[in-house]
Amino acid sequence: MTNALFAWLRRPALWLALGVVAALVVVMARFLPPGPDFQFTHRPVALRFIRGETQLFDGPSIGFYNAPWSLAVIAPLTLFSEAVGQAVLNTVSLLGMVLAIHALREPVRLPAVFVLLALANLHTVDLLLRGNVDALMLAGVGLCWMGFERRNPWLLAPGLWLMSIKPVNVALAGLLFLFAMRSWPWRDWLKALSLLLVSFAASLVLNGPDWPVRYFVSLRQSPPYTFLLATVWRGAEALHVPAALVAVLCGLAVAGWGYAVWRLGLTQLTLHLALATNLVVSPYSLGYHYILLIPAFLYVARRSWPLALLAYAATWTPLIRLRYGFDVTWIDVIYPLLLLAALWWVGWKDGVFYYHYGTKPGDNIPNLEGNND
Repeated sequence: MTNALFAWLRRPALWLALGVVAALVVVMARFLPPGPDFQFTHRPVALRFIRGETQLFDGPSIGFYNAPWSLAVIAPLTLFSEAVGQAVLNTVSLLGMVLAIHALREPVRLPAVFVLLALANLHTVDLLLRGNVDALMLAGVGLCWMGFERRNPWLLAPGLWLMSIKPVNVALAGLLFLFAMRSWPWRDWLKALSLLLVSFAASLVLNGPDWPVRYFVSLRQSPPYTFLLATVWRGAEALHVPAALVAVLCGLAVAGWGYAVWRLGLTQLTLHLALATNLVVSPYSLGYHYILLIPAFLYVARRSWPLALLAYAATWTPLIRLRYGFDVTWIDVIYPLLLLAALWWVGWKDGVFYYHYGTKPGDNIPNLEGNND
């Protein structure tokens, strides 16, 4: 064991990776401006909680809407200065994106430029400038996929825990993973849900047994800001489209995803459809939430690079605000809409809704639950 450890520590690749991570922290701490989400919400709330000045979802924590256990990520960063803490969080965010890309990779070859495009867009920049934690949910999705791929519930445990930090825009993906676990033995369920159950129990002690009630009261009294919303609901309001019609269309999108899950089970296609559908129908999504679509973008790029480039062009819609202001922020939802349409198109074109895996060359849609009838 000791010899293996020393051999691992002598690997040049390990020290190169650590050097790159350290360089990222130094560069971002030096050049990034203070991120409003980290500097003015997450870090101050974590400090107040540590000092016993708040139990969360009360007056001193206004603006904090994450699960209480998210402080397990933020609180250690208060040991550093504001700039270094934000830089560490952003470095972890970038590593989380890379983890998701690696976890959801496929044997289909893809030009490296598309991986660069998946990361290099205004939504990634927005996340880093704000210093938020949404890339952790993306890392959680990647860990859950690895957990199913390796039949290891202990990998699902941190994956589901990370997804639960801000579950609103990964809810369908979470339901998909839970649905795929339906035939697992109860011991594997306990293993997969262990971190989440322990965290919830601890939160009832540390934050008070009434914190779920306080959360909804706080959300109603001090809702998140809406001027940056990028949703179909805001777009429909701006374009004077009846909300009832949007509700029907969103219902059809969710039903279509449900059909795909019933037909295919847990596959990369149904997982990416879950994330894209969630962001399309969500009542609360901002541009930086779209980093959750990075693996979906790469999935489309492997099958139709023109569609991927069209979707990528839509990641630059935030530039329109320079001319028309925040009233047109809703136009950013074009990106998840295009990706959702592209996912359905490539799935339909490849015939994955009609053929079982392995019966038609090029389908490449392994079902991690086993093939469905």
